[in-house]
Amino acid sequence: MAKRRQHFVPKFYLRAFQSAPNRIHLYHLNSCKAIKNASLRDQCYVHKFYGPSDKVENRLAELEDMAAPVIRAICESGEPPQLGTDQHEILLEFVGLQILRTPVARQRIKEMVTKVNDQIFGDHDPLTGSGLTRFSPLTEHEALGLQLNSAQEYVDAMSDLELHVARVGGRARLFTSDNPVFRYNSYCRGVHNYGVLGADSRGFQIFLPLSPRILLLLYDGTVYEVGDAASGRTSYLRREDVERFNATQILSAEECAYFSDWSEVGSVRRSVSNHLPHKQVGMIRVEQSPQVGNSATIHHWEDQSKLRFTLPLSRLRWRASKVPVEERATFTRRGWTWKYAT
Repeated sequence: MAKRRQHFVPKFYLRAFQSAPNRIHLYHLNSCKAIKNASLRDQCYVHKFYGPSDKVENRLAELEDMAAPVIRAICESGEPPQLGTDQHEILLEFVGLQILRTPVARQRIKEMVTKVNDQIFGDHDPLTGSGLTRFSPLTEHEALGLQLNSAQEYVDAMSDLELHVARVGGRARLFTSDNPVFRYNSYCRGVHNYGVLGADSRGFQIFLPLSPRILLLLYDGTVYEVGDAASGRTSYLRREDVERFNATQILSAEECAYFSDWSEVGSVRRSVSNHLPHKQVGMIRVEQSPQVGNSATIHHWEDQSKLRFTLPLSRLRWRASKVPVEERATFTRRGWTWKYAT
């Protein structure tokens, strides 16, 4: 018999944020209600999320069994794995799949198909004899399948990103959510007419809290400087930095934010109050490019969050800062050469 509870955020990951054995504090965004010591096993699952069989769930469980010790080692040492190692590859696979396997990701694919249909056909069916047909609406399992089938390509595109670990000192704590991987592109901040969140986009950044004390950053090392020569691939976050990264979890979450220390409930409430009203919905954009002859191209992309603050850690390299903003989104990381000041 297939498992009914199929998790889209692994239990081993949430366990790093637990408040007590198999318990976790949560804040439900829609009801603005904080719940103390909720059952951890009841979080981030959907009945038969991956389909009627356990095939996908079991394959993901195998990856999670490999990823758990890698992430635990990062949290204990405060150091990322060396690039090119087995641990590095496992970490990339875990992060890539976590981006692709959530209800939020599934909904993005469904929304894209709907908006492409509307862009091409509007409210009307294709003309008889045109040979055109609408895209069939995707079921939830079909949309998720498209995401998961692109996982290897997605992970390959992430393979050149640098790794950095930020540690939290003092009394501040990171929290997480039911959509914990936050993607951003500080290099292309302000660009909203082109996709800048692709895994191979120039300036791509990934932020993922691994515990209340550890934040993982993956970033385009040709665009950003992170840390310094003394700290290497690790650094420390100030309280105000933690608050900004916690805000990104509010902006990316679907329903719930999770935290480990009940004394932080006031901080969670403030973050929700300050940032949830500015959360974007319907972030898939679709437009038609200028027609050439009898052909036209439909351009679709996911817009990035319009943050009201800058994110800590990443500083633009001097050469990257010289590229005009309107040109920054027109190149991928592959095959790039700087044409501006050397």
